[in-house]
Amino acid sequence: TVHSHTNDQWTLHASGTLTQNHQDTPTWPKQWPPTGAETIDAQGLYPDLAEVGLDYGPLFQGLTAAWRLGDQVFAEVSLPDPSAATGFGLHPALSDAALHAIGMSDLAGAAARTRLPFTFRDVSLHAVGASTLRVRVSPAGTDAVSVELADAAGQPVATIGELVLRPVSATDLAASRPTHHDLLFALDWTPVTGQPEDAAWAVLGPDDLGVAGEAPSYADIASMPVVPPGAVVVAR
Repeated sequence: TVHSHTNDQWTLHASGTLTQNHQDTPTWPKQWPPTGAETIDAQGLYPDLAEVGLDYGPLFQGLTAAWRLGDQVFAEVSLPDPSAATGFGLHPALSDAALHAIGMSDLAGAAARTRLPFTFRDVSLHAVGASTLRVRVSPAGTDAVSVELADAAGQPVATIGELVLRPVSATDLAASRPTHHDLLFALDWTPVTGQPEDAAWAVLGPDDLGVAGEAPSYADIASMPVVPPGAVVVAR
């Protein structure tokens, strides 16, 4: 189970059950992209998602190409830094980017609403350490898909037997963002160690500021005389 604690209250976000693997290892087409697949323009995916409130950072914008073949969607995803995959069974940013391929089948409706993962069933990990994935998304019933992942050589990495999706609006997304986010940050004053004689001082006047307003290169510490009333302190 996964809980979070806010204002003296615990909230359950997720629960799951670990079982023995009952899935067969999927097979992948030798031709990549698959023969007859139609290219999908993936350039607008992340701007479209940002418009409905799903603004992904650079690490999570891993989907680079997509194709459609019948009712299936194929895609390629990768980590910006391949070495980041070290130590993970499957890097969370990479697996999340793989799910973005689901949205490639219905970009036209993304402006009105989007669908987010809700329930995962029959999830298996077949290999570890992948930094690039091939993705295959197939229908699995109403508001559900199956997802298969392979490495760059077509060897199976992971499968999701069924992923149930739930619709969410831009208003819901905005309302769900925590209002206490800034509590993660605080201003902290750290005392300067050492004695003044250990540092090189520079008293800055109008003729000492230079083009960029920087202290002389020899100075560790700089001070500036009080400026006359009305002067633009920041500019000086």
